Amino acid sequence: MVLLKFCFMETLKILVSNFCLDAGCRPVIFILLFVFLRTNVHSQDLPGAGVVSIQFDDKTELKLYRDTLDSDPVRVLKFFYDSAVYGYNIRSLDKHRAWLDPELLWLEYGRFLLRCESAIGGWYKVVVNKSSGTTLWLRSGESNALVDWPSFLRSATGVVRLREHPQKIRATPSDSGKPVAYTGPDCFQVRQVQGDWIEIFTHELCADVHPEIRKPLQSGWIRWRRGAILLIEYFLAG
Repeated sequence: MVLLKFCFMETLKILVSNFCLDAGCRPVIFILLFVFLRTNVHSQDLPGAGVVSIQFDDKTELKLYRDTLDSDPVRVLKFFYDSAVYGYNIRSLDKHRAWLDPELLWLEYGRFLLRCESAIGGWYKVVVNKSSGTTLWLRSGESNALVDWPSFLRSATGVVRLREHPQKIRATPSDSGKPVAYTGPDCFQVRQVQGDWIEIFTHELCADVHPEIRKPLQSGWIRWRRGAILLIEYFLAG
């Protein structure tokens, strides 16, 4: 699996650097992003406050604490400019991966996202390992910013309904709304967010991923959460 992911990323880099000089390659990149990121971005049950976006350069040191009262961090991520990849990297990243499994880490494109369970008094309680649910505390500052769920979902490459939480697509953001007829696979983007509901539509490039889609969804509503339970899976581009 590790070798497969490495080969995929190298292929994607070549496509982006050598062939994607105009909009003609957008469908190809969309397919690659959708397939790859779907297998690597997994939803968790607790949505929390949103997502913390980390901004980094070659001087960034990301300090993570077990508790907000601690004076010394338990984990420190040190970034540097890596001439081997012509971009920023994290020192000893292979060792850090033993505990680090964030919402998204795509250094080549400046994307580092951590799920935020809560934001309290200048601190973020972030999920540093989405598989185990391990959390640590991060100070809010210039190098990070909390993105609320409505903004985050609107920026997502795509969303799908979770099979373990089946729900119908509705014409209005209400459990009593009229069901919308749709028989194709889920391949949606978010148009707007209203409380626990999102308006979705079929992405224009979904036909390249799912040629069986014959009647795209123009508009419909689904719940993205019910209380503290996340009802969708989302995908992120670099």
